[in-house]
Amino acid sequence: PKVVEIADFKNLEKFNRILFSQKRKQLGTVLKSMTPSEIIAAILERCKISPQIRAEALDVKQVLALYHELKVRSDGN
Repeated sequence: PKVVEIADFKNLEKFNRILFSQKRKQLGTVLKSMTPSEIIAAILERCKISPQIRAEALDVKQVLALYHELKVRSDGN
C-alpha cells in the first residue's frame, strides 16, 4: 500500500478511530457507518478482506489498503 502523506494523517487517524471503536463488531458492520454496504463489500473484495473479520485481526498493510480505497472513493477519483 501507499504511504500516507503527513497532510493526510489526521484523516487516517479518524479512520482508525472509527475502525477500532467497536472492537467486537465485524468489519463490514463497522464500515457501513462510513459508506453504503454494497460499496464496502466491493472494497473489501478488492482488498481480499473478509467482511466478517474484526479490525484487530487486520495487519497494517490491510488497514492502509482499506483507507486508500475509501479515500479514493470519497475523493471521487
